[in-house]
Formats: sequence, C-alpha cells, structure tokens
Amino acid sequence: MPTDERDRRALVRAAADSWGEEVAATLSELLPPAGARPATKTDIDGVLVAMDAMDARLEGRMDGLEGRMDRLEGRMDGVEGRLDRVEERLGGVEREVRGLGERIDGIVHRVNADAERRFTDLVTSQTRALMLSLFGTVVVIAALAFGLR
Repeated sequence: MPTDERDRRALVRAAADSWGEEVAATLSELLPPAGARPATKTDIDGVLVAMDAMDARLEGRMDGLEGRMDRLEGRMDGVEGRLDRVEERLGGVEREVRGLGERIDGIVHRVNADAERRFTDLVTSQTRALMLSLFGTVVVIAALAFGLR
C-alpha cells in the first residue's frame, strides 16, 4: 500500500514524541518524500539506453561537424592557393613597376643631360657672338682712333 504525506507526518510526530525533536528532524530529512520510490534496475537500464541513444546522436553530430570542418579546410586550402597566385602576380606587377621606374629615371637623366648640353651650347654660342661683337667694336674703335689722326 502506498505511503502518502499524511502517513509520513504521523511517523515524524511519533518519532518526536518517542525520541525527541532533533532525532525526528533527522529522520524526516533521511526519509524520501511521499510517493518517491527508489530506482529499480529497469529504471537504471532505461536511463542507460537513453544515454546510449544520446551518445549515438552526439557522435553522429560530431561526425557531421568533422565532415563540415574537413570541407571547410579544403575550401580554405583553395583560398590559400588563390591568395598565393595573387601574391605571385602582385610580385610580377611590383617588378614591372620597379622596371618602369628605372626606365623613367633613365629618361629623366637623358632629358636633363640633353637640356644641360643644349644650355651649354647656347651659352657658348652667345658668348662667341658677344666676344666677336666686342672684338669688332674694339677693331672699329681702334681703326677710327688711328685713322683720324
């Protein structure tokens, strides 16, 4: 016959009358609540079956995650390969830009050298013209000075 809460309280009252309040309180704490029953082997087997099922589901999910991680790793390897190719192409572009810069430096050097040569030729030409004009002026002045006498 099942025990209910009323029977439980009656037992605790009788224990308090016979053994004292402290012992009755300890007994009350040790007794299972009304309607509670200890687990049986069948209950434990049921829990173990449920845990095995949960373990199998968890293992399946972990396998699924592992597969997804493998696919993700493969995709990351592909991205890494593409990035390596981009890096190689950028290295080629960098070399081309460096070569272009060197060619531009050469052109600037040639233009500067040509401008300097032209400037030197112009100054030399003007200096010759000035010197010939001055020499001619001196000759004319000398001729006038000596011819007037």
